[in-house]
Amino acid sequence: MIQVNSLTDKKIFKNKIDLIVSDLDFTLTDFSLGHKAGIKNISNVLDQNVAKEFNNIFNLIHEEHTLVNKNNWDKQTKFDKIISQMKTLNIINNKYGFREYSREIFFIVSMKRLNLEIKDEKIGIARDAYWSGVSDSSPLYVDAKNFLLKLNKTPIIIMR
Repeated sequence: MIQVNSLTDKKIFKNKIDLIVSDLDFTLTDFSLGHKAGIKNISNVLDQNVAKEFNNIFNLIHEEHTLVNKNNWDKQTKFDKIISQMKTLNIINNKYGFREYSREIFFIVSMKRLNLEIKDEKIGIARDAYWSGVSDSSPLYVDAKNFLLKLNKTPIIIMR
């Protein structure tokens, strides 16, 4: 297995490629710009307070997942509380089990914390508005286009 941290790393195409595993956000696209646009869209369709709470939850979970050293993390108690709130929801009956990055759960927890009425329709509208902002405003990183063009010429199966 070869692990690389740059799409321009020459090791990628030097050897036979059987499988590439990659996430899009913060790997191929600048997700931070899309996320900001998504947060703005949430403010437009729901409310600024829900958008702020949603953003706080996202940032906390993202920070925990990107920590190199989790010992003595000053936000661990906050993180544990959010995860506990997420796990107490009775909507986690999907084939993948509990997903910490579920935007729908972020909305529900945010709205519960703000004592707002939770309706499936509102959650769906907010979810779609968020992902619309993300998809419209997450540009490819500079080296991603060349990487994808080269990958497209490489004889491997690309799963979508």
